[in-house]
Amino acid sequence: MHKLTNDRMKWGVMALLAGMLLGGNVLPGARPWSYWAAKNRGKNADLRRAVLVSAPLAKADLFGANLAGADLRGADLSQAYLDGANLAGSDLGGANLTRAIMGAAELQGASLYHTDLRGANLEGADLRGVNLSMVLGLKNAYLEGAHYDELTDWPDDFEPVKHGASLDK
Repeated sequence: MHKLTNDRMKWGVMALLAGMLLGGNVLPGARPWSYWAAKNRGKNADLRRAVLVSAPLAKADLFGANLAGADLRGADLSQAYLDGANLAGSDLGGANLTRAIMGAAELQGASLYHTDLRGANLEGADLRGVNLSMVLGLKNAYLEGAHYDELTDWPDDFEPVKHGASLDK
């Protein structure tokens, strides 16, 4: 009986490792290959539709990364370098983007519900059509040159032009 249990355990561990190596979703809410690529090879990486829920990506270099449609809910992207990243249609709900550098980032259609942007640099970012009404720390974000349109939803007491954002017509 002991050998049978031992063999099952070995096969279980091997199946888990094989799934991780092949990028399968063997752990709920996690895609190990996507996480590894984002953390270690994030610069200009193609991470479209990646599942990175609650991923610890603080200070990650994601310059120019394509994260369109990615699931980044609850991810820690504090101080991450997302300059020129494509985050269009991604879900950043509850993500921590404090002091992240997101200059010229594409955020059209991204979900930012309860995303923390305290001290984030969004210089030149594309915020057209983005709902920012429930974002945390927006008054402490740097928005100089960020673009928005009439579909961008701001908090009631927020004046984007006074914070350096410009309306595209």
